[in-house]
Parts: sequence; C-alpha cells; structure tokens
Amino acid sequence: MRKYCAFSAAAAVLLGAVGGGAAAADPAPAPSALDVKLQCPPVDAPGRVRCTAELTASPGTRIAWADLVLLPTPEPLAPLRARFGPKAAAEARDATWRFELAVVARRRGDARLSARVRAVVCTGDACAPVVRDVATTVSVRD
Repeated sequence: MRKYCAFSAAAAVLLGAVGGGAAAADPAPAPSALDVKLQCPPVDAPGRVRCTAELTASPGTRIAWADLVLLPTPEPLAPLRARFGPKAAAEARDATWRFELAVVARRRGDARLSARVRAVVCTGDACAPVVRDVATTVSVRD
C-alpha cells in the first residue's frame, strides 16, 4: 500500500513557493490537471445509494494527496459519512484515485448530491493544490 503525503494543500503551495531547485525545474501543474467525476447510479427504491468519485490526473502529472467532503445535501438525502480522507480512498494510484461513498435516499425522485474534492497534483517535484466542486443527481425511480 502506498504511503500518503501528510502535507495539506496549503503546505504544498508554501513548499512549492519556497522550495529548492527541483521545484523550480518543474512547472507546477495547471488547475485543469485534475478531472473529477461523481456518479450515483439510479436505484429502484428509497434506501442506500452507492456512489463513486473518480479523480484522474492529466498525463505527466500525479495525485500526491486527496480528500473528498460532501457539501450540505437537500432533505431527501442523508450522507452516511461526510468526509473521506486519503486513507479512505478505495483506489489511490499515481494518476487515478477513487472514493466510494453512500447516501440514504429517503423518498422517490431526484436530488442533487454535491462534493468538494481537494487534491495536491504534481508534475515532477512541483506540486500545486487543486479544488474541484462536483455534483450529480441521485435518482430514485418512481
């Protein structure tokens, strides 16, 4: 299992700004270096809905650290957990991370689920924080 960097996004920025020659040799990744997809398949009845968040780094970059926080949800949805730290990632590879999460849908219909993903994305030794807000529709069929 890979070890996780204990740096926060702010620490990564500070280290990148005052770091040594290696950081200066590699350009910091652009904010667009991270793609995030949040998906919840439709379900047939109210109850638990399993969702996934997939983080993908652009070619030539890697994800050094990431977490996911569910943003306030509308009343028909109840998250079973609101924050997923790096150790909670179901998959954590250099270019791809995946978080698995679940919410309880209390009734039929559609509701919006939103999350904030924070990550540290690196190109060589140069790292930069990236924050992405993503959303998807949770559908409980009628």
